[in-house]
Amino acid sequence: MGCAVAIIATKAFWSKPGECIGPAEIRAAAEHYIQSQTAEHVKTAVLEAFQNVDGPYDTPQHRETLLSIILDNQIC
Repeated sequence: MGCAVAIIATKAFWSKPGECIGPAEIRAAAEHYIQSQTAEHVKTAVLEAFQNVDGPYDTPQHRETLLSIILDNQIC
């Protein structure tokens, strides 16, 4: 869920720098995220990256992995 929020927020706020962003822009970014299949790509990437992780997820290595997934799945 955190990956989705980061990707959607980036799309909504980056698309119109300096302008006031409201619910309509965030909603449009969320709809685009879902319709573009990015959600499915992110889900697959997270499941693959963490399939063998038994311990805590909040480590520098795992945060770096999540950041990489977010950056690899930015929507234009």
